[in-house]
Amino acid sequence: MIELLATTTTLGGVPVSDEDSESAALDVLASAGDWWHSPAIVLDCHSPFGDEARRTVARCSAAGWTNADSRGTGFVILADAIAADSDGTVGAGCSDLHRFMLWWELPEVSEPQGDSAVRARLGLSAGTLHRLVLHCPGEDRCLRDGCPPADAVDIDLLVARIADKATAVASMLAGGDWATGAYLRTLVDGNDPGVYEEPGEIMWIVEQALAECGWQAASQGSWDTGDVDRLLYRNGHVILVRHHSAERALSVLDGMEELEALGDMVKEDEALAARKDDTGGAADGPDGGPVAGTGQQSGDGGTDKGHDPEDAVFGECLKQLDLGTMTPVTELGLPHRVPLLALWPWGDGQPHGQRTHEKTEAWIKGWLRRLPGIA
Repeated sequence: MIELLATTTTLGGVPVSDEDSESAALDVLASAGDWWHSPAIVLDCHSPFGDEARRTVARCSAAGWTNADSRGTGFVILADAIAADSDGTVGAGCSDLHRFMLWWELPEVSEPQGDSAVRARLGLSAGTLHRLVLHCPGEDRCLRDGCPPADAVDIDLLVARIADKATAVASMLAGGDWATGAYLRTLVDGNDPGVYEEPGEIMWIVEQALAECGWQAASQGSWDTGDVDRLLYRNGHVILVRHHSAERALSVLDGMEELEALGDMVKEDEALAARKDDTGGAADGPDGGPVAGTGQQSGDGGTDKGHDPEDAVFGECLKQLDLGTMTPVTELGLPHRVPLLALWPWGDGQPHGQRTHEKTEAWIKGWLRRLPGIA
């Protein structure tokens, strides 16, 4: 698989370009989030002309990357290898496998996105895969009969740091269950206060970014899939932000439809409560039997309207909706959606660790402010 990725001209029908600059590759590596490291891959080669032998140890690492300055985001695969021969020579230059970077960048679009546009944009066919070869084992072993490797010292230094971390992780995971648990908690467990202090989840980042643009939280909701909604208000407008946790994505759309649905639920709850007060007990349903209300609350579940700032904002939204002064965010158009590719792919969809949190926060803030009608 390493040699296929290092030499193929297409991958799943998507072209692979070898014409990218080393500076672009360096930017991608510097913008990467948490890395996932594969087990070590060992290749032994014996010379047919004597007792000479050479062992190559390779490892693949993968990460999401995001750069708020260039507005780029995507994923990157890094294959690194080191070899030792029977003469005592050790180094990456004598590896029998390629060393390379392979990365993809999400194409940027400026127009509003419907469902079909979102699917097309998020498909690999919408972009180009980029590759930078750091070492080629030579024309006698390369499937392309040899490829020109890049002479990039800065990239080699970054790759060495990533490879060192991969080796340390492998040693830690082999050291015992306590070490395995400690490492995995830093990646997937956001509820363990003994590991680190959480710097803030995705929706917290979204709220902070939108608050800087004058948007106030009005209501929150959650789904069985793990998705989380936030309804936010500003100057007679509402927007709905949804964190698609399982899909590692964020979407923003006009919130009028959601507000109207919540308003209907509130009216149903109020009518049910009034009937209950009139009867001095449980309200009667259409068949004369008691009915239990299951209305959704705004805010954090508080029932004393006005005491919670979020409840007060929600009440103002409903008031303006009844008066007919609430209007759609027409500039926003169709729903806008973006993947959060810098997040750890096996985790819970939240940024863990200061570096990943900072990169995710910068990316989200930049993306939200570029949306029409938001800033």
